[in-house]
Amino acid sequence: AFNTLIGSSAGGYINSGNQNTVVGSQSGRDITSATSNTFMGYQAGITATSSYNTIVGANAANNLVGGTVDAFGYLAGNAVTTGVRNFAIGNQSLAGAGGATNITGNDNIAIGVFAMQVQGSNSTAKAHSRNLAIGVYAGQVHTTAVTNNISIGYAAGVTNTNDSITGSNNIAIGVLSGLPSR
Repeated sequence: AFNTLIGSSAGGYINSGNQNTVVGSQSGRDITSATSNTFMGYQAGITATSSYNTIVGANAANNLVGGTVDAFGYLAGNAVTTGVRNFAIGNQSLAGAGGATNITGNDNIAIGVFAMQVQGSNSTAKAHSRNLAIGVYAGQVHTTAVTNNISIGYAAGVTNTNDSITGSNNIAIGVLSGLPSR
């Protein structure tokens, strides 16, 4: 099977999966037949059932069930459930707040602490796709599905009502860009 499992319940349900490296208590616990995953950190990818993920950080991508994500940092990527080709670097980047843990969209890149952090409830899937957020708080608080947005800079794309740029096809570059003028 060629799996490396270190930690209490690490890769605990693997039965036919192979080429997985799982390090940390309960990390990669729900992998059954998935292959080629690397999980490191307490409960990193605990619910993951898919292949080809790289998840490093305590509780990173801990709501992933069928998607793919490369997530690095505490709670990074934890809002992604079934979306594919998502990438998150930074504490709580592409993560959920206020119960939001249902990103089903694809091809998102979030780099920076709280970058593209999602607010809201878990009840409605949010199909965010093809968004780029670079910077602390950049692109944060997408409450409805948005696509093709670029937010670069500290809090770029965040409005004064603590809501993100709405809609799709927006570009916000610079500190607080996208914030309405007074």
